[in-house]
Order: sequence, then C-alpha cells, then structure tokens
Amino acid sequence: VARLNLPVLNGNPSQSNYFSNFIDTSEPIGPHFRRTPKNWLYFVNNDRTNPSPSDMAYYTDRDFVRRTADQAGGDNRGAPLAAGALSKRPIMLNRPFRNVAELGYVSRDLPWKSLDFFSATSADGALLDLFTVGGGGTGPSATLETVPSVTAGKVNLNSAPPEVIEALVSGAVRDYNLTNPNNVNTTVTQAEATALAAALAAGFRNPGPMQSLGEIPARMPGITVLDAAATSGIKARREAAVRALAESAQVNTWNLMVDLVAQSGRMVQGQFMVEGEKQVWEHVAMDRFTGKIVDELREDVMK
Repeated sequence: VARLNLPVLNGNPSQSNYFSNFIDTSEPIGPHFRRTPKNWLYFVNNDRTNPSPSDMAYYTDRDFVRRTADQAGGDNRGAPLAAGALSKRPIMLNRPFRNVAELGYVSRDLPWKSLDFFSATSADGALLDLFTVGGGGTGPSATLETVPSVTAGKVNLNSAPPEVIEALVSGAVRDYNLTNPNNVNTTVTQAEATALAAALAAGFRNPGPMQSLGEIPARMPGITVLDAAATSGIKARREAAVRALAESAQVNTWNLMVDLVAQSGRMVQGQFMVEGEKQVWEHVAMDRFTGKIVDELREDVMK
C-alpha cells in the first residue's frame, strides 16, 4: 500500500523531504481484483481495460462495480508517486468545508479513491443532496446560524441557459495551493467557462430533467475543458464546476412567472375598447415533487 498524504519535514514540501512506504510487486489479493503483477499500478487509474487479457489491471467496489479512481484518465501508471507529482496527490484541507462539493477531497477508504463527484459511475453523488455546510444551530446560545427553510436566488439547473451556468462557473476555484489550501492556485477562465457551460446545459437536460443534485456527476460532459482533464488526471480540477454549482443551484423547484394583464373598457359596435389596463408579473416557486408553493412575489409593471 502506498500512503498518499505523506508527511512534510519542517514545512518543506519538496520531494526529498517526503517519507514513503516500501512498495513491492506483490499482487493484490481478493475476488474484486483483476490484475497481473507487471501493471498493478494501473489501480491508480482503475479505468484501464487493455484488450489483451494479460494486460488488465483494475478492481471493483464491494458491489462489484468498477469505478474510476482519482487518477482516471492519466496516462502514467502510478503518477501520484512520481517525483515532483505533487498536484496529483490528495490535498488535506485542514479547514472547514466551504461548500458541500468539497467532500470530493475526502478519502473514500478505498485504494486511490476519494469521494467521486466527476464520473458517470459515481456512487457518492447523493451526498450533494444529503449534506449542507451552512447553519445547524438553534436558539440564542447557538454557535451556528439556522439553515433557512427557503433560500432565494438559487438557479434551477434543469432550465438554466448556458449564459447563466457560465456566470456561475467562471472564476470558480480549480485547485488550491498544495502547501496552503487557504490560498487559491488557479481558477476557471472565461473561455473555459463558456465552453463548459454549453456542454453542461445540454447534459443537464439529457436524457431528462434531473431530480436531485446527486445526478450532477453522471451528467458531467465536457470535463476535458478543465485543464485537459482527459489526460491530466488531476481530480480536483475536474470537480471545479461541481463545487461552483452545488451551493448555488437546485433542481427541486419550478420557478414560474405569470404575466397577467387585466383590462377594463366597453363594447363599441362589436369591438372592445380598452379604457384602462393593469399588468402584473407573478413570480412563483413551486416544489416539483409536492406541488406546494414555497414562495411567491408580485411585481406591478409600470408603463
């Protein structure tokens, strides 16, 4: 077993100061492993299925489903262990979560895997709906603010146009500084946001509307936009869009606008003559599962 979160001496993250565990060529043991001794490092990817049966190396989870590992897409076997490959190693945040999708930094307690919010076979997506990072306390002595029952301003991903998604992901944190996770390393550029938003808007509608945020990983097309992720194998960068959307979006509410025009007047020779008119915009937020109206706003239109 290789230990990925390696300790640092004197706060110096240089390669020479990392402790490492001895790794031999013994094959993993168990019914979930499909491997050969010469290429077991492909378990870092867990997505290699070479047509030659003698050159396969992957393992399945306890439900016997093969899911990609953090290095999925990377071309180099054992890349996180290579000298200087710090960006491909897990990051210990050592601070409170800033949004629920930062759970993607948490170890999944399986070889080479953290919680997965980027692949179509993710078994962890439901966590995006289960947890929140805001509130939790009640009463005057509470140290945390109470989670509001209704939150205004969240975008419905099932109907959001590409321009709205682009605004949400543009400038999002792509990865943090490796030695100090409080500092941002790189962000999503405007060009990347434009290309990513077009792909996401289409993916969120196909094959149908999402019923929970947990479906986002399975709808993530075009992830290669983020730093050529198909070959970089840097998982945190692939999940940048998910982190940007998880706290600012929702899929459980229909946001409707009713444009109501009321006119008064009289009939003149079979024609209705308008003498007065009033226009009102009624904004309604409706729970798509229960049909309950959770919020509404009336706006008088002045002409």
